[in-house]
Amino acid sequence: MRDGAAVGLYWPATLPEFRLRGLGRAILNRAFEVHPDRPFTLVATEAGRPLHESLGFRTVAMATWYMRA
Repeated sequence: MRDGAAVGLYWPATLPEFRLRGLGRAILNRAFEVHPDRPFTLVATEAGRPLHESLGFRTVAMATWYMRA
């Protein structure tokens, strides 16, 4: 999502069989290339934390999500 001032990435995910192959990194890097002058926010799961931190994201808040079947 982009609103002209910032770019928001919400729940990026990679299917388990494609993880650790650089796909997530490539997609995020492409987003940075397309919007080099914009700040980015990211909402993701704990599984992506190592990748996101390696790309310069830092945790500013944690949330608990509930689901009802």
